[in-house]
Amino acid sequence: MIQEWGQLMGKTVASRTQSLSVRQKILYVKITSGPLKKEIMMNKSKVLTLIAEKYGKGVINDIVIL
Repeated sequence: MIQEWGQLMGKTVASRTQSLSVRQKILYVKITSGPLKKEIMMNKSKVLTLIAEKYGKGVINDIVIL
């Protein structure tokens, strides 16, 4: 999933993503753009749905935006 982050989220998000990690089914995403960070926080459920559709339900339970 980490390697396919750009395909999943698009070029703009991928270019502003500094780091990604997964620990205990929680995806930690470090974003370098303030407005983009806020937008992803507001659409967290959409991102979780995208991940669930592509990789299966229960792979990631939550997202933390750093």
